[in-house]
Amino acid sequence: MKNYTLNGYAIYDYIISGAKKIIQNEKQLNEINVFPVADGDTGSNLAYTMNHIIRNAEKNEDVSITLDSISSAAVDASFGNSGTIFAKYLYGLSLENKNKKNISIKEFIEGLHKAVSYAYDSIAAPKEGTILTLMKEWTGYLNKHEGKHNEFENLLESSIDYSYNVLDNTKNLLDVLKEADVVDAGAKGFVCFAEGILDHVRFGKGKKNRESRIEHVDFDKINHLRGKMENRYCSEFTIENLNVKRKELIKTLNNYGDSVIVNIYKDKAKVHIHTNEPQKVMLKLIKTGKVVESKVDDMAIQYDIVHKKRKKIGLITDSIADLPKEFVKNNKITVIPIQLLSDGTVYLDRITVDGETVYEILDNAETYPTSSQPSETNIERIFEFLLNYYEEIVGVFVSDKMSGTFSKISKVVDKLGKKDKILLVNSKLNSAGEGLVVKKAADYIQEDLNLEEIKEKLEKDVKKIKLFVKIPDLNYAVKSGRVPKVVGSFASLVGLQPIISIDEEGEGTVTSKRNLAKIAEKQMEKTGIVEYSVIHTKNLEKAEKLAEDLEKITGKPPLYIENVSAVVSAFIGKGAYGVAFKEE
Repeated sequence: MKNYTLNGYAIYDYIISGAKKIIQNEKQLNEINVFPVADGDTGSNLAYTMNHIIRNAEKNEDVSITLDSISSAAVDASFGNSGTIFAKYLYGLSLENKNKKNISIKEFIEGLHKAVSYAYDSIAAPKEGTILTLMKEWTGYLNKHEGKHNEFENLLESSIDYSYNVLDNTKNLLDVLKEADVVDAGAKGFVCFAEGILDHVRFGKGKKNRESRIEHVDFDKINHLRGKMENRYCSEFTIENLNVKRKELIKTLNNYGDSVIVNIYKDKAKVHIHTNEPQKVMLKLIKTGKVVESKVDDMAIQYDIVHKKRKKIGLITDSIADLPKEFVKNNKITVIPIQLLSDGTVYLDRITVDGETVYEILDNAETYPTSSQPSETNIERIFEFLLNYYEEIVGVFVSDKMSGTFSKISKVVDKLGKKDKILLVNSKLNSAGEGLVVKKAADYIQEDLNLEEIKEKLEKDVKKIKLFVKIPDLNYAVKSGRVPKVVGSFASLVGLQPIISIDEEGEGTVTSKRNLAKIAEKQMEKTGIVEYSVIHTKNLEKAEKLAEDLEKITGKPPLYIENVSAVVSAFIGKGAYGVAFKEE
C-alpha cells in the first residue's frame, strides 16, 4: 500500500468525518440501544461527544497537538458507556502519537490498533459483543491486511465489510442482543466512525459517501427488556486531586451499581456508573478527591420516552420545581438539575443531594454553598435527545429574577435553531409555585392542546399562581446572603417568623402577613382556590398540619406535600413550610 505521510490536518479531517457519520446515525443508534440497558440514548451520548469534538477540537499541522486537542474535547464531553469508552480510545490514540509531527498511514493504523488497549483498560468488567469488540476487530484487520492493498481506500472498504460481519455476530456474544434481535448500538456507532473516515478518503477522490446500513429493529422485542433495568441512573463524575488508587475506587463503586468505568486523564479522573443510589456514590467520591462536575440521566424516564406511547409534545423543567417523583415519571418529565457548589465540590440538586441531606453539607461547609446553572453543553445534550422523540417541547423554568437558568436555556434553544418547536415559559415563580405551572403544562399536553394554546393558558396560569412560605429560622438565609445580617439578628431577637412570597415580576418579597391559613382563607373569599400544594424543609409535621387546615378552608386536599429542593432548602433554611395555590 502507498505509505504516504499524514500531518495533523489530515488526521483531524479523518476523525471529524468519522464523528459526523456517527451524528448522522444518532437516531438509529438510539433505536437499537439495549445494552447495558435499553434506555435508547447511545446515539445521543455518542453524538454529544462527537459534536463537542467538532466544536472544540483545534487542528494543527502537528499530529500530536491535533490529537491532544481532539482527545481533550472528547474527554470533557464523554457521557454514557459508549461515549466514555470512545473518549478513552481517542485518548489512547493521542498518547500513542505523542511528540509526532507527521505519521505514515502505517503508523496511523498502528496507533488505532494500540489505542484499543486503553479502551479495554478503562472498563471494570469488559464485555465482548460491544464497542470494544469492534474496536479490536476493525483495527486488528487494518493492522493485519495493511500490506495487502495498494490504496488506503481499498483497505478501509474491505475492513468495513469485515466489521459488519463482526457486528452481526454481536447478537451471539450478548444474550440481551439475541433476545432483542439487534446488533449492539455502541458497536454499530464505531462502524459508523470507520465509515466516516472512508467518506473523507473518497471525498478527496470525488466519490460519493458510503451509506451506513439500516439495522432491523423489532420494537416489540425491545419493549420486553424494560424489567431488566436494575439500576436507574446513568451517572458520571469528574474528580480532581484523586487520593486513592484506581483499582480501589473501582472496587468501592462495584458495591453501588454496574457498568463501572474509571478513567484517569492527566490531572483528573472520570467515573461512570449505573446506580440506584447516586447520593451514596457521591458521598463515597467526595472522600476520594474534589468532585468538580457531574452529569446524571434518569434511564427509566428515558426508556419510557423512547419506547412507550407518548404525546407529540415533551415537557422539561428544572429541579427547583416541587413535584412528586411519581408524577414526574408518569408524565415523562425531564428534569434538569441545578448545581449546588460547596467548597469546590459540585452537587446535583435532587440527585446527589436533596432537601433532606443538604443540611449536613451546609453545617460543615467552610464557606456557605452557592448555586449555579447547569452547563450549556449538558442542556444542549438533553434538548437534542428530546427532539429526537417529540415534535415539540414545552419547558417551564424557575423565575429569571432568581436564577440565570431561563436565560441560559433560551441561549441554547437559539443556538439549536429550533425556536419554532420549543416553548420556553418563565414561571416567575420557584418551588411549589413553579411546580404548579409544570403540573398545568402536563395537564394541557395530556389534553392534546397545541403549542400556541398551551402558551396562552400558561401565561394566564403564571399570573394566577401564588406562593407563600413561612421561615422560622433566618440563619440560613443570612448565611447565604439572601437576608442582611442585621435583619436576621433583629428577627431572631423579637421572634419574627416572616412569610415570603414572589411578586408579579418574579422577585422574592417579604409580606406583612403572618398566617398562611388566613392568606388562603382570604383568597377563598376573594376568588376561590382551584388547587394547591404544600411544601416544607424537613418539617413534615407543620406541613401536614397546614394541609389539614387548608383542606377545611378549601374543601379539597392538597395535590401533594413535598420537601423542597436542596438549592431552595439552602436559602430558606430548616423548618420552613408553605403553600402554593392557583386562584380561580
